[in-house]
Amino acid sequence: MPVIRKRLGPRDHPEHDRFVAELVRHIRNEPGLPDFPKIVEEDVRLSNNLRVYVSWDDWGSVPETERSEIILEAYSQARGVPEMLRISVAMGLTPLEARQLGIDIDG
Repeated sequence: MPVIRKRLGPRDHPEHDRFVAELVRHIRNEPGLPDFPKIVEEDVRLSNNLRVYVSWDDWGSVPETERSEIILEAYSQARGVPEMLRISVAMGLTPLEARQLGIDIDG
């Protein structure tokens, strides 16, 4: 089977930049933050990679592929490109989606 290469589309969601800015605040752990979004970083064994899960009710209106793009963009702004490149999985989920997939967001 041949490799199929795709490129993510343009920023389609009208609040893309707001989501990125809010995630940057949470990644930097700025004071006075609300409880959501919740961000979980998992170290991947035997590598220097991270899996990042972001649980947020606001994701409901955002396409799944754009959620990942928002997360990667926020990490790039908050911690720099080298840290963003460590992320092997960037998954944005509503709390319900996280529960359905069995992803423990609360630690």
